[in-house]
Amino acid sequence: MPGAYREALILREYEGLRYAEVGQVLGGSETWARVTCFRARRMLKEAYLRLEGG
Repeated sequence: MPGAYREALILREYEGLRYAEVGQVLGGSETWARVTCFRARRMLKEAYLRLEGG
């Protein structure tokens, strides 16, 4: 997973930051943070499914 996606997801899911805060930390908008986290979750799901053979 590319760095920005990983960083956004970690800040949101593990650090508990709001989307606006994630955007501020990473230099994007709240909308950018929402889209980036959505895409990161999708990448993570696809990687998991590949590992599980699905």
